[in-house]
Amino acid sequence: MIQFRRVVGGVDVNHWWDNGMNAIAFSRGDKGFVVINHEGQPLTATLSTGLAAGTYCDVLTGGLGPSGCAGSALIVTAGGAVQVNVPANSAIAVDVASKS
Repeated sequence: MIQFRRVVGGVDVNHWWDNGMNAIAFSRGDKGFVVINHEGQPLTATLSTGLAAGTYCDVLTGGLGPSGCAGSALIVTAGGAVQVNVPANSAIAVDVASKS
């Protein structure tokens, strides 16, 4: 998360989403995107990220490794949306430095 902070520091929060309970998502401009699911069940949603299309490696599960994502990945569509499946009490964070 230190790298994430370095990449997104000083960038406004955009694309705020919440489920009205214990799950939130937001972008940091066009530099990063976070989903936090503090629910007792998995979160499945299609969300707007503000990111350019491509595959981004989750920095919480390993980030970008020498041969691609070391952990999980998010695929952002040409329209900037992503389909997320976040386990209960878990989170995902991606930034432009984690794009594979």
